[in-house]
This record gives sequence, structure tokens and C-alpha cells, in this order.
Amino acid sequence: MSYQVDRNPLLEPSLVEMASTAINSLSAATKKSKKAFFIMIEASRIDHAGHANDPAGHLHDILEYNELMGFIRT
Repeated sequence: MSYQVDRNPLLEPSLVEMASTAINSLSAATKKSKKAFFIMIEASRIDHAGHANDPAGHLHDILEYNELMGFIRT
């Protein structure tokens, strides 16, 4: 996957898009069930950018992850 700053939205979904699709699908699949679900969402590109000393990649992936946390809270 590309860093958020380099991502082509026509070719690759964002972390928020992938997570929201997964959460919405799991919610719909368990709506009539007493069973819950667990999902772990990782933004590993933040770490990759840090190790690569890529401040632009690091910043934009952190901002994307923060956006995701805002989505999950709503």
C-alpha cells in the first residue's frame, strides 16, 4: 500500500474507507445476532515512514489514522 500522501484514490482505498467497509459489513452481518465482533485495524505505514525517515509520509499517515479514530468514535 502507498503512503497516504502518495495514494491514488482511483486505484487504492484509504485506511478510513477500508476500515469503514469492514466495520459496516461486520455490523450488518451481526445485526440480528447476540454475537459481537472484534476488529483490529493497524496503520503500519506510519511505522514504515518513521523507519524510512520520511516525514511527509509519516505526517499524512498519522493524519489519516487520526481521521479513522474520529470515524470510529461516531
